[in-house]
Amino acid sequence: MYKYNKDAIRTNDREAVISRIPAEGVLRITIFGDSFTHGNDVPFNDTWGVLLERQLGKAGIHAEVLNFGVGGYGMDQSLLRWRQTGYLYEPDVVIFGLQVENINRNVNLARTFYFREPVIPFFNPRFVLEQGRLRPINTPTPPPEAIMRIVSHFDIWQNSKHEVWYDPGKYRDRLLFKSKLISFVYARARESLVSKKAWNGEDP
Repeated sequence: MYKYNKDAIRTNDREAVISRIPAEGVLRITIFGDSFTHGNDVPFNDTWGVLLERQLGKAGIHAEVLNFGVGGYGMDQSLLRWRQTGYLYEPDVVIFGLQVENINRNVNLARTFYFREPVIPFFNPRFVLEQGRLRPINTPTPPPEAIMRIVSHFDIWQNSKHEVWYDPGKYRDRLLFKSKLISFVYARARESLVSKKAWNGEDP
């Protein structure tokens, strides 16, 4: 279902050549964001970027929409993608497809502490605000082979203080949780509550 050009822009044809310079008379729009912008689980022609291109065409505007969305991305990763690749395509308009839950990802480094399901077991770059300026940390991210070691000794990792979703108290030994059944029931109930609050933009 998914096809991309050499710069990982989603297209309908992986062999499509996208010029870095927009064609004369064409309004070039680049879109950035998470799975909603990328169009996870839908064909390319059903993504909102393509629909935007069509609607502009109906209004008499010859537009070209380039899809830089990536499933699982936070706002920080979208910004880094713009800085690394997006600007090279010289767009006239840049759109960030905001999905409010992404705000939670901005303060997340180790996805295993935010997304409990092992769907994205990797680390995330993020920015910290220092003296009115954004400073990137955790870039480059740790390689996959280092993830287990860092998570197992997270308290001593140099960036652990910047992981909002990590609470050391949740990982202490407790007599009650010697029972695997009680541990399982508690964990599932808490995950359900945290997920509900996260999607509603509340503080878990």
